[in-house]
Amino acid sequence: MTKTQSPMLRHLLAATSVLLPLQAAAQDADWSGAFVGGSVGIGAFESDLGLFQNESTDGVFNLQGGYNWQTGNFVYGVVASVGASNFDEGFDASLIEDLAFIDCNASTGIDAMASLRGRAGLAVGNSLFYGTAGVALLDVDQNLECGEGGGGESFSLIDYDEREDALVVGFGLESMISDNLSLTAEYLTYRIDVDTDGEGFDLGDINTDIGADTITIGLNYHFF
Repeated sequence: MTKTQSPMLRHLLAATSVLLPLQAAAQDADWSGAFVGGSVGIGAFESDLGLFQNESTDGVFNLQGGYNWQTGNFVYGVVASVGASNFDEGFDASLIEDLAFIDCNASTGIDAMASLRGRAGLAVGNSLFYGTAGVALLDVDQNLECGEGGGGESFSLIDYDEREDALVVGFGLESMISDNLSLTAEYLTYRIDVDTDGEGFDLGDINTDIGADTITIGLNYHFF
């Protein structure tokens, strides 16, 4: 996803530039205990279905909760999240079959996502620098509809709406801004391969590579 990584990383650097000065203004934080929170941000979505390659950028919203343990400056724990997005992009193409033009429209989208991840990092002052990895469940919609050019009858090749397992990895920065509140900046990347069958057609397995990158800013409440 080279086309979208540079802008996404610039957003993350801007977010961390806000958080970093906070760590010098407070004493060392103890991160042990449970937390809940929410976050908002942006995401870049990309899918590759052979001739049909879709890209879109949209907003994301997450609710999260988890638990931290701390040994010295080393912090580790688990976090679960659920979120909503509106990644949905279509692509039109004209194919030639038996010397007739076939007009096709392909669309792929992710409506919702949930994840269960481990995370570990180092506490510096009142900030926590961490990496995270785990599994995700994505609500994937995919459609491929074709028809003869000039308003001919259309037919559906793919009509797919399922929940799929995915891998998710990322990193983030979290800084305490009061006794119980922390401000977070996080980057996550999701990767999945989806295999679908032709809708009533003997097309074999149709493979789609799907990726999504998100950057979010949020608040967590800690139960110390």
